[in-house]
Amino acid sequence: MYYFIATIQEKTKNIEYEEYIRLAKPIVESYGGTYLVRTEEVTYLGEYWKPNRVIVIAFSSEELIKNWLSSKEYTAIMEKRKGTVGGDAIIVGGMNYEG
Repeated sequence: MYYFIATIQEKTKNIEYEEYIRLAKPIVESYGGTYLVRTEEVTYLGEYWKPNRVIVIAFSSEELIKNWLSSKEYTAIMEKRKGTVGGDAIIVGGMNYEG
């Protein structure tokens, strides 16, 4: 399994970003992504890293993540988040643990 992990720092509450959130989910799912975490319930444990939102999406391959990120559908909605949020994202490979 591969995981797309993003932390978001909202600059302003914005209707465009809210629309981006709504539109992103079906695009992610069409590329095989499954949301594991999509929350604003964040408890800060450090002094400097303070995201407002955390997103973790599971994919079966790194290639699917890269296809999603570069897709025509996804790049078309990216403008909706520009200027309203900042953030960081990584791709992590790992095992799928089932409890």
